[in-house]
Amino acid sequence: MEAELSGASKLFLSGTADSLQLSLSGVSNVKAESAQIKSADINLSGASEARFGTLESLKVEASGASVVYYQSATSLQEHYSGAAHSSKRVPSQSDAKDREYQNLDYNFKFNYPAAYLVSDGPAAGAANAYYLPIQTYFFKAQTGRFVVTASLPKETYPANTDFDGAFFSVAVTQELSQAECLKYNPNSGAGSQGTETVRQEIINGVAYTVGDASGAGMSHQAYGKIYHTYKNGSCYELQTGVRTSGFGAADFITEQVNVEDVQARLNNVLRTFTFLK
Repeated sequence: MEAELSGASKLFLSGTADSLQLSLSGVSNVKAESAQIKSADINLSGASEARFGTLESLKVEASGASVVYYQSATSLQEHYSGAAHSSKRVPSQSDAKDREYQNLDYNFKFNYPAAYLVSDGPAAGAANAYYLPIQTYFFKAQTGRFVVTASLPKETYPANTDFDGAFFSVAVTQELSQAECLKYNPNSGAGSQGTETVRQEIINGVAYTVGDASGAGMSHQAYGKIYHTYKNGSCYELQTGVRTSGFGAADFITEQVNVEDVQARLNNVLRTFTFLK
């Protein structure tokens, strides 16, 4: 059997197979823990992930922040570069199962992986100009409230990478008109830089004004996307953000995480955001 996956695609395997050849990129993943596979030859890049049970032969070529999980292999050939690695702990189904966050006060919900940390308010470090969530213009004016943040833990990537955290957040204000809400302002705070690239995106049938934002200083970098929409008399701001730090400044930070791959993980959460009414 041969398969090539990219983007956020997923492949679930069961049954038996003498041989398996896979090529994975982006944040694609293969789950084959319950399959009986004799031989697997797999090439991974980006933040892709593959999970196996017991194999007779496993050959791995992996780069980026990709991960291979397997229980055991009689014959093993591995070559890893970047932050790619393997583990003999295969995550359980409870580890992988998504959870649902629902807020009845502000009428929205979204799904997130069980490994994410969900908390009320902004992500840790938001008060620092080099971190996200970015204090955008109407929230700096204290007219809005960060409702919830789902954070990807720092431990998601190996300790030798510059990954410092990532998050998806939701903030709401009732102080703005629809016109003000949909006017994206790139003035995102001291130490931050906005972009002139403002666009429209549809998420689950709702139109959003979208802009990019970034910040840097003292070996810290932040990259984010900001989404505005007006619904039920309120202005909603969704953010996805990635933080990195230490590369070139700390000896133990030897690899840079692929920010686009981390952002793709966050987009998987963002795309589940839905209004209840």
